[in-house]
Amino acid sequence: MPRRKITTKPKRALVKKKPVRNKEDLNTAVKDIKIELGDEMKTEREKMIAMWAGVIFFMVIILAFWAISFKNNVKGAIKETSQSGAGFSEAINNFNKSLEETKSSFSNFQSVLENNFISKEESATTEVQIQELEQRLKEMEEKIKLDKLLYQLNNELNKDNKTE
Repeated sequence: MPRRKITTKPKRALVKKKPVRNKEDLNTAVKDIKIELGDEMKTEREKMIAMWAGVIFFMVIILAFWAISFKNNVKGAIKETSQSGAGFSEAINNFNKSLEETKSSFSNFQSVLENNFISKEESATTEVQIQELEQRLKEMEEKIKLDKLLYQLNNELNKDNKTE
């Protein structure tokens, strides 16, 4: 790394003050300095007081608006709960109605099941009848097949008789 040139800060020129010639001049100079320091302290103190006064003022305004909006929100919530109480009773009534409808539909369903149970006994007898009908159908189909065969034979015989 290249070396840097070491620089020094330029020295400030000393401000020459007028030499104090006597004690009175010294006392007035000290008093002037005290007054200047006192004035600066007073202005700084006044600035701090003004700043805190501004902060407190705006905090009071913010808290006042918050309190007002909180009060309005609480009132609105109270109104909603009083109205929702009526909605709650309506919900209970609707629930009771739906429960009664469910009970009635369940009783209807039970009666349909009982009817189906009775019809199962009847269906057993109808199944026997169905089987009998299927048997008769098969017999009829066989007869039809035989009739077709006989018809074909008759046709062939008739053709043979004609040719002779």
